[in-house]
This record gives sequence, structure tokens and C-alpha cells, in this order.
Amino acid sequence: MLPEQFARVADAVALTLAGVQLRHLHRTREGFGGDLILPLLLGEIGHYSAASLMYSRGADLATLDALLSPTAHADVEALYRRVLRPCNAHSLGLVTGVPDSTVRRKVAVLVERGWVSALPNGTYLVTPRPAMEFERLNLMQLHDFFATASTLKRLLAPVTANASALAD
Repeated sequence: MLPEQFARVADAVALTLAGVQLRHLHRTREGFGGDLILPLLLGEIGHYSAASLMYSRGADLATLDALLSPTAHADVEALYRRVLRPCNAHSLGLVTGVPDSTVRRKVAVLVERGWVSALPNGTYLVTPRPAMEFERLNLMQLHDFFATASTLKRLLAPVTANASALAD
């Protein structure tokens, strides 16, 4: 993309991206009772736990989905504990910038809601419950993501077409 061509649509692109981010924040805030630290911590715990399975063990998305499907296993909690990697409050504080004491207090809320398991060694692991409870929210986010992608493609079509023509 040529900078001068992108400059023509930069404001529209920025507004489109800001809009999707704002809608996401509003929906997330609503889903977590007004607290944005809770989804940040839950997301970090879940991502760390599942990413270890995908990256260090080489599982692709289909394998991950089959492995973590609630219908595929009688005791999903035990499965999660066996295959996912837990994290601790200090590492959560480092990655989020949230003080350790706040992390522990907020994670206690996540544990109370059943979204996170507190393990005996002081570490935490995501449970299958958030995926089920936030299914509607996730579908709304996904719909918004694809609608935004479509808008961005339309906005950037003349720019990318010109850049492609110049590359030939």
C-alpha cells in the first residue's frame, strides 16, 4: 500500500477499528459486571493454558477442539487439569501490569464464579465454564469481527488494487 493512497482512507479505517474495539469493550464490560480487570485476567489464564497445548505440544485447532470438547469427555475438569498449563498470580501481574494483590483478589472472584480453578500449588487454570457461559457474547464478537473485516475490505479495496497494479 502506498502511504499517500492509504492517507485517503486512514480516518475511515481508524473510525471503523475504534468502533469495533469500543463495541467489544462495552459488551465485555457488561458480561463481567462492569469490571474490565476480570476479563483481562481470565483471558490471560485461558490463553496461557491453551497456548501451551497448541504451541509446545504442536496441537492444531482441530485437535485442541476435539481434546477440549465438553461432549467428548465425561470429566472435562480433570481433562483440563491434565493437558493445560496453569499459571500463577505473579506471572499474571507481570504480563498485565496489575499488582499481585489485585490479581489474587480478582482471581478469587474468577474461582468463585467457576471460571478458574485454584490448584493446590498456588497456580490457576481456566475451566470449561467460561466458553459455555460466554458463547452468546463470543458469537456477537465474531459477527462484529466479520462485519468489520468486510467494511475494511471495502474501504481498502481501491488502495490494495492500486498497490497490486503497481507491483505487476
